Amino acid sequence: MGDRSVGNPRTAKMRNAVLTEAAKYVVALLLGMTIGGVLISFKGEDPVFAYKVLLEGALGGRAAIAQTLRWATPAILAGLATTIGFRAGVFNLGVEGQLYMGAFVAALVGYSVALPGRAHMIAALGAGALAGAAYSLLPAVLWMRYGINEVVNTLMLNYVAYLLTEYVVRVFIMSSSGSVVPLQIVTPEIAESARLPLLFPPYQANVGLFIGVLLAILVYFFFQRTVWGYELDIVGRNPAFAAYGGVSVRRLGMLAFIASGLVGGLAGAVEILGVHHKFAAQFSINLGFDGVLIALLAKNDPLGIIPVGLFWGILRNGAYSMERMTSVSRIVIQVVQALFVLFLTVDAGVIRQMLRRRRALRGKPVQKGATTTHGSLV
Repeated sequence: MGDRSVGNPRTAKMRNAVLTEAAKYVVALLLGMTIGGVLISFKGEDPVFAYKVLLEGALGGRAAIAQTLRWATPAILAGLATTIGFRAGVFNLGVEGQLYMGAFVAALVGYSVALPGRAHMIAALGAGALAGAAYSLLPAVLWMRYGINEVVNTLMLNYVAYLLTEYVVRVFIMSSSGSVVPLQIVTPEIAESARLPLLFPPYQANVGLFIGVLLAILVYFFFQRTVWGYELDIVGRNPAFAAYGGVSVRRLGMLAFIASGLVGGLAGAVEILGVHHKFAAQFSINLGFDGVLIALLAKNDPLGIIPVGLFWGILRNGAYSMERMTSVSRIVIQVVQALFVLFLTVDAGVIRQMLRRRRALRGKPVQKGATTTHGSLV
C-alpha cells in the first residue's frame, strides 16, 4: 500500500509547516553559533573545540547529564510561568521577583516550621508558590485598576524583591544569630524533611524536574480542554473580540497574572528546596528573565517549554564546562542564546500587533486583522 498522506493536501500542508518551522530553529541556532564562533576566535580559541567541550560538559556522562537536568528544571518552570501570562496577553516580566519571594518564603517554612515527613516539603513548596502569586497580585492591581503599565511595574518590582529579601535576611534573621558583618547574607539551612529528593545522588538534579514537566502538561491541557483556558487564549489573541463575546478581559487577565506568579514562586521554592537548601541574597542567575527567552523560543506552547528548557539546561551547564576548559567566558554562550531567540522571533509585524493589542485593552478601536499568533511576543 502506498503512503496515504500522498495526495492529501491537508497532510502535505501540515508536513510542510512543520518542516518550515524546524528549519527556522536550525537556521537561527546556526546563525547564533556562527557569531558565537567568531567571538570565540577573537579569544584565540578554536570554536569547534569550544563547542565540543560544551557538549561533553553537558551530556558526557552521568554527572554532566544530572547537572544539565538541574539547570533545565528552573528553565522549564520559569518559562512556563512566563508563557501563562503571555498566552493571556499579560506582559509579566516580574517572574524573577516572584521567584525570589517564593524562594524566600519556602526557605522560611523549610527551616522554621516542624512538620512530619513529606508534609513539610509539600508545605514549603505550597508556601513558595503562594508567595509568588501574592507578589504578582501587586502589579496586577496596579495594571488593572490604575492603568500602570505592567511591563514597567513588574520590572521595577523585581528590584524590590531582591532588596527586600536581602534586607529582611540581614536585619531580622541573621542579626538574631549574632553575626555583625556577615560574609554572606543567608538564612539557616532548611530541615532534611523539607528537601526535594535527588534524582542522581549526590548531584543536584531533583524531582523538581518532574514537577515542571507535569505542570507543563497540565497547563497544555488547561488551554486546550477547558472553557477558562479557551477564554484566556482568546483574550490573548484578540481582547476586543473576547470582550464583545462577553468574556471579562480584566478578570481573566488578573487570574493569568496570579497563575503566572504562582508558577514563578514555585520555581523559586524548587531552587531552594532542591538545590541551595537555604535562601541566599542574589542567589538567582537571571533564572526568571531566562523564562522570557524560553517562552519566546517555545512560541508560548506549554509542551514546547519542555524541550526548550532541556536545551537551555544543556547550554547553561555546557557553558560552565567550556569556561573551565578554555579561556572563553560563559557570557559568549549567553550571547548565543540571545541571538538564537532574536533570529527566531524577528517579525516585522510583531510591534504592530502589540500596539493593536494595547489599544484593544484600553477600549480603543481595533483595526481589522488585529489578531496575534503564539509565534509573536505573547
